[in-house]
Amino acid sequence: MVRKGLKELLEISSDEIYNKLTRLIKLYKNIILSPTPLYKSRLNKRGFNQAEDICLFIKDHFKIPIEQFLSRKKDTKPQATIKGLKQRYLNIRGAFTVVNQQKIKDKNIILVYDVVTSGSTVREACLKLKQNKASHVFVFALAKG
Repeated sequence: MVRKGLKELLEISSDEIYNKLTRLIKLYKNIILSPTPLYKSRLNKRGFNQAEDICLFIKDHFKIPIEQFLSRKKDTKPQATIKGLKQRYLNIRGAFTVVNQQKIKDKNIILVYDVVTSGSTVREACLKLKQNKASHVFVFALAKG
């Protein structure tokens, strides 16, 4: 279930989302949505993962399957609290591990994230997917901060 405030924001942005994803779907086959995971303690504290909600919204409109390919193995500080690109990179480095490795090979994956700031988190997640033989990895973020 997509939370009310997020659903309203997604609906406001739905024309732009539709246009961008439609072009991508026409160019690539075997597209799968994959939410960027939260560390389990942060997920428990928050109670939901915004990236999963965004995936559900997209799935409802485009019928693209969702698959969790990554797990957060390292409890990192929130990236927004860290100054400097190098410090953000060091904070997130090694934070992800791959799950469902056999399903990644030759797939076109849309990694879904809520807000990209420095790009360190999505860069690290994309690297893990590419190291495990994903054909292409695209990032869909709701906002850039």
